[in-house]
Amino acid sequence: MASTPSLSFLCESDREALSAPTLSVIDAGRVLGVGKTTIYEAIRSGEVPSFRVGRRVRVPSAWVRAQLCLDDVPADAVAEA
Repeated sequence: MASTPSLSFLCESDREALSAPTLSVIDAGRVLGVGKTTIYEAIRSGEVPSFRVGRRVRVPSAWVRAQLCLDDVPADAVAEA
């Protein structure tokens, strides 16, 4: 039986952000532990998937969870941890 990864390394605001379908660039960078410039450069290079909603750039939270090896954890479980 596989165990659920521990989410104790995430603060409450990061767990809340990861429970949403998308994250702002700032939130994605914070959760991943990189600065605003680094995350924008990664988006420009195509390393980080993103899309625009009007003038805002959004990052899929499923991709961020996968990078943190939390892709097996449902979004609602992330928020409740």
